This record gives sequence, C-alpha cells and structure tokens, in this order.
Amino acid sequence: ELSSIIVKNKSFSYQSAKVINNSIGKRNNFFTLNKGEKHGIKEGMGVVTHNAVIGIIHSVSANYSVGISLLHRKSSLGIKLMKNNHNGILKWNGFNYRTANITNFPSHIKLSNNDTITTNSHSVVFPEGINIGSITNFRKNEEGYYNVEVTLFEDFNQLNFVYVINSNQAEEQKILEKQIKDE
Repeated sequence: ELSSIIVKNKSFSYQSAKVINNSIGKRNNFFTLNKGEKHGIKEGMGVVTHNAVIGIIHSVSANYSVGISLLHRKSSLGIKLMKNNHNGILKWNGFNYRTANITNFPSHIKLSNNDTITTNSHSVVFPEGINIGSITNFRKNEEGYYNVEVTLFEDFNQLNFVYVINSNQAEEQKILEKQIKDE
C-alpha cells in the first residue's frame, strides 16, 4: 500500500510501474520502468515504493523510462529527521546498496540510532514525510558536524513495483523561484 502521505496530498498524483531493469553494483546506478511518455511519465518525476524513495526519472521514450537511482553519485535528497524536523542532504557514498550518508548534521542535534529519516518540505519532486531509512551510526567529524549512516528501508536489490509521482504544482513553484534568481 502506497504511503498515505502521498494519497492525502492533493498536490501530487501517482501511478504504478514495474521495474524491468535495475543496477545496484555500479558507482552510478539506474533503473528502467515499463511506462513512458504515452503513460504521462516525464523527466524529473519522483519514484517511490511503499517503503521509501527510489530515485528520479532521467529520460523517457514512448513506452519506457529510465531513472537515476538513489544509489548514484549525483543523487542528493533533501531529508529531515522525523522527530525534530532538522534538515540535511542524503547522499550515497558508493559502497553498500543498503546504506547512505548525511554529512551535514550539526552536532548539537540529539541523534539516536533507529531515528527515522524522511523527505523534507524543500523538494518539488517528493511530498514531505516519505520514509527513507533509519540512523544506524553517527560520529562527529573535524568540522563539528555529524557523519550519519542511514540504513535504507528499501532493498534496491528486490525492486519490483514502484510509483511514479507527479507534483501538480512543481512547475508553478519552479517558475516563481526562477523569477527571484533571475532578478
């Protein structure tokens, strides 16, 4: 069952697709879905399972689409600590397909193992509050930030059906924000 967060959030619509190809062992991993342009899939749409975030659509043909997996060196995901809403960026460090990292959490934040990490409100691609993983390790680095290891809720080696999410208001937000940057 898809997260009730998406279902409740009227500014997002979604449809299911099947994963027909997927890599986890490379430095830059991709997945292929059996839906494309004629099903309304477009570049930049988010992809999730009922467990977690999977990635973002990169390119589309009539019947298929290819997405950049969360397991990709260019992937960076805006996240928050569910218990106190502190924001950070999740990246994959390229070793283990079950874990990703946050390197910019200020060390005054109270962290515990098993704390849940979700998407934050800064994304136009994903609704806020979609699960990603839980903290399994953290330690302070020289700059006074925490290096946080997150075990991903989704097993990327067993992807089957996913949901492609369309933000019905993303375009409007992007246009508005672009006007500010262009001034």
